[in-house]
Amino acid sequence: MRLQLASERAFTRIAERTGRPSIIVMDRGTMDGKGYLPEPGMWEAILEKHNLDEEYLLDRYDAIVHLVTAADGAAEHYKSGNVRDDNGNLVFR
Repeated sequence: MRLQLASERAFTRIAERTGRPSIIVMDRGTMDGKGYLPEPGMWEAILEKHNLDEEYLLDRYDAIVHLVTAADGAAEHYKSGNVRDDNGNLVFR
């Protein structure tokens, strides 16, 4: 969490110093970790440890874009095989 926040702050400072309108595109955001935690309550513990809440984390962004792979719905155009995500769900590659 601290690394993500520090990275976002550093890029924001760089953009501000240009004196020009800027867009910062991040591949991952502070909320991403929530989706990878294996046990209920872990996310809340992390937020508490860092004295944060979800509202603050979400308010840091002007927009959030969720992308989906182009392979979803066009499997016949992509490699086949049993590929699974971290939760064991079948995924496209």
